[in-house]
Amino acid sequence: MDAFLEGFYDVIPREVISIFTYKELEILISGSPDYTIADLKANTEYENGYTEKTKQIIWFWEIMETLNSTDKANFL
Repeated sequence: MDAFLEGFYDVIPREVISIFTYKELEILISGSPDYTIADLKANTEYENGYTEKTKQIIWFWEIMETLNSTDKANFL
């Protein structure tokens, strides 16, 4: 980790990067994820007796559909 940080700070000085929060820095480095709830839903594997037809799972996806992009990103 020390070697990574040393190299990172060689590219971007600590003083410059320190103005950002960790969330802002993450978005700057990785970008904003481009996903849809439909894609997440289609690729979800259920365990312990839960299925896509379980009442709680249905409620979960209904709530996820109402979230704005910031809340969806925070959830993930």
